[in-house]
Amino acid sequence: MANNNRRRIANILVKPRYQLKYMLMVAVVGIVFTIAIALAFREFVRVNYEVLSEFGAIPAEVLAVYLTELRRFTETALIVSATFLAVLVLWALIITHRSAGPVYHFKRVFDAIAEGRREERIRLRPHDEFQDVAAAFNRMMDGLGAPPAEQDRE
Repeated sequence: MANNNRRRIANILVKPRYQLKYMLMVAVVGIVFTIAIALAFREFVRVNYEVLSEFGAIPAEVLAVYLTELRRFTETALIVSATFLAVLVLWALIITHRSAGPVYHFKRVFDAIAEGRREERIRLRPHDEFQDVAAAFNRMMDGLGAPPAEQDRE
């Protein structure tokens, strides 16, 4: 069972360094964006709280309710932000998998051809990136397998 799980992870993280680098970049951008929004929200709340406090006519109970609701909203916003960040990182994993997988497959085919197995061709999954590059490479290899035109005439 553990070996099967490792295989699934290996299938997802085809090029771990490449994929994790881009996932980290997406996470950092998401965190910076979340912090910027949180700071703007904090400043907005601070100014509004000062305005409400200056009036003095607002009962302490109303301000207590205000602060309680503000705390609930802040907690909800943190949960939503964390969920959004997790979705962004998952999206980055999917996107990098669709580009890293084909590159990994290209390298395997290139190595096989270098070892003398010229019949090898690149076969990608339907949703992978670089379909046009794989098709061009396969056409090139098919052309290299055929004898040159001058030799056909002799």
